[in-house]
Amino acid sequence: MKHVTKDPRPRLVIACLLVLALAVGGMAYAKPKKKVPRNSVGTAQLKNDAVTAAKVAVGAIGTSEIADGAIGAPDLALGAVGAPQIANGGVGAPEIANGGVGSPQIADGSVGSADLAPGVVPSRQTFVNAPAGAVAIGTTATEVGELTALPDGNYEIQAKLWLDTPSTDPVVTCELVSGATTLDTVQADASVSEQAPVFLLAASELTADVELECTGTVAGSSATNVKLVASQVGSITVQP
Repeated sequence: MKHVTKDPRPRLVIACLLVLALAVGGMAYAKPKKKVPRNSVGTAQLKNDAVTAAKVAVGAIGTSEIADGAIGAPDLALGAVGAPQIANGGVGAPEIANGGVGSPQIADGSVGSADLAPGVVPSRQTFVNAPAGAVAIGTTATEVGELTALPDGNYEIQAKLWLDTPSTDPVVTCELVSGATTLDTVQADASVSEQAPVFLLAASELTADVELECTGTVAGSSATNVKLVASQVGSITVQP
């Protein structure tokens, strides 16, 4: 009886090929990914500047993620915040420093009466007094007209009258007076005409009533068509 012996070479060849493949390419295997629990990474786990704008998706950070006061002017680039980034009513008086908004920050025509609360800009009033009839002028200061109950403020004051004088009265002096302050003075020379117009003009801060007083060198003069006008102004600049 014959014995059949199997040739071991095919097995040996396969084993050698496997050893060669492992020696050249190494063994590849999939390493399982390590999962990070939700909310396990916070400020304490992040290095400074580890999160930059390039790593943050658009709209990923909103007001709910930013603490009050966390972002100030030094953290914002120039021009980074404009009107589109500010909600209506988002900026009020408490957020604006005194003097923080001036004419250079306001476009022409951007603020109208509808944008101003009542009383924010006080109305400018004009006060007029025009006593009727003639007022006799004596040799001492005689009040021929007045403006009373003026609110404190800056005013332009005008006064005019017709002065009737006898030919024997050469000079009549008229003054605009407020408190102890003489605002304007005019002298009319009656030797030129027995009837002359007189005009007085002043601009001043007023805290008291305004009076128009006239004084003659002799008795017999009178003032007619007297009119006083005081108009409020925003400011007064005295030029040299």
